[in-house]
Amino acid sequence: MLTRKLGDLLEEVRPNAVTFVDAFEFHDNQLDSCLGRNDGQVYEALYKYAKSSPLNATDVHSSFHKYLTPLKNQGSKL
Repeated sequence: MLTRKLGDLLEEVRPNAVTFVDAFEFHDNQLDSCLGRNDGQVYEALYKYAKSSPLNATDVHSSFHKYLTPLKNQGSKL
């Protein structure tokens, strides 16, 4: 019942969500969000953020080689 009510309330608030956040005049850096930017450069900001993420430092994350490669090799022996 609570989950359903929460969904109803979020649906009611959604059209005004940006206005509510803007009313507090939080800077984009405080929100730590690439979305809802004042300059409108959402996609450029998302791309820049993704490039700076440590998870994207290499093409293939080291955990793939550590955990998945042994499983893949084990499966080929079956």
